[in-house]
Amino acid sequence: MTQVDILKRAAEGLGGAERLAAFLDVPAAELGAWMAEKRTPPQDVVAAAFDVIALEIEPAEHSA
Repeated sequence: MTQVDILKRAAEGLGGAERLAAFLDVPAAELGAWMAEKRTPPQDVVAAAFDVIALEIEPAEHSA
């Protein structure tokens, strides 16, 4: 699974890219650039997105 796959699957799990951006506390435009493979996302962002997939957590359960 690539970094982009992880981001896309996490976005799907949370109900869209806007929700994932809010969950990750990153600008939606930046997330879009990562998902379009125009930029490389930081490892901590990929790890947090992977946690969404692995743990199937809801945004309200995230405590940064």
